[in-house]
Amino acid sequence: MGNIFQSYCRFAILLLIVSSLHSGVFADNKVPGKLDGKKISLFIINSKGRPVKGAKVYGHFLIRDENETPPLAVSDKNGYALLEKDKTMNKYGYGGGIAYVRYKKTAGIALVGSKPKNFPQSVRLKPACRLFGKITNLHSNNKNKKNCRTKVCIGLFGKESLLYSSKENFYEFFLPEGNHWLKAYGCSGENNKYFTIKPGQKKLEININLKPNEFKSIVGENATDLTGMKGWIGGQEIQLKSPKGKIVLLDFWGHWCGRCIREMPKTMDLYGRYKKYGFEALAIHEGDNISGDQLQIKLNEISKNRWNDRVLNFPVIIDIEDKPSEGKKRPMGPLGKKYRVKRFPYQVLIGRDGKIIKDVPHWDWDFENDLRELLDLPLF
Repeated sequence: MGNIFQSYCRFAILLLIVSSLHSGVFADNKVPGKLDGKKISLFIINSKGRPVKGAKVYGHFLIRDENETPPLAVSDKNGYALLEKDKTMNKYGYGGGIAYVRYKKTAGIALVGSKPKNFPQSVRLKPACRLFGKITNLHSNNKNKKNCRTKVCIGLFGKESLLYSSKENFYEFFLPEGNHWLKAYGCSGENNKYFTIKPGQKKLEININLKPNEFKSIVGENATDLTGMKGWIGGQEIQLKSPKGKIVLLDFWGHWCGRCIREMPKTMDLYGRYKKYGFEALAIHEGDNISGDQLQIKLNEISKNRWNDRVLNFPVIIDIEDKPSEGKKRPMGPLGKKYRVKRFPYQVLIGRDGKIIKDVPHWDWDFENDLRELLDLPLF
């Protein structure tokens, strides 16, 4: 009977310890109070289940030329970190995201839900594996080597999460165990890799050879002036061959493109911040033979339903096929053809001398630093 009682006591103590770790008893029971729907609380613990002080929590984790972006939050002595919901990783229109957590030689990731909870979401840190490698074929057949930058993106939970941006042929990350993927891209091409980090693995070297893009890069070529457009909404026309000392961004998009609509506010933010420094932006609408009045109606609907009543703050060009093809799902106008647009959204950056500096086949969250560098502004 005594042995049974002792076993029961041990089991009860074990349950108490586990419950205490989750509720925060070992952390002075100081769990953050009720959240307002805009904040998320993370409870950072080590491999033994103890709270971790000083762990850095990131949303988009960026390393640019060996300089890291600052964390969104740092865990306190009780292991808690409070961060803004809107600043967590890639929401892609359905809410939620990823938190990447680092502490010394350990790391962890958390899938943050779209509905913030009034209790902490736990992140268990595990020994981190050093992932590193070299990039080859950096500037093959490229006319703009000076502005070439190689970027390696790591996907966690299926989302683009970490980015290493450099003009060198090297990258490095510290990742927890699990199945991940990476995408490397630069002026001369891109490549993807799937890989697995095993429990206890300390390092993993993956060298990447960039493969030519599916379409010929236009970087280094002279910009094509805006000819053949069928409509212009807002602003004044800009001559791209002689932009008068300005840097111009062409954002090819369509009202039918969900990702274009999600990412357009980022371009709006950039334009608002850097217009005074000589930055111009143009939204070039493709893929639908639509009139100016019809597109304005679409813009009003998008502004109300997707952009929280924000209005597009730079001009829109309507690019329509000269001879619309019957049955063609997404017709491309003359500007889209000249700039060899193959996917949406697609961005082209034109320098002060009228030459194409950069083409961006998808949103790149290091793009703002690229822009600041061109505008001779301090980097973040």
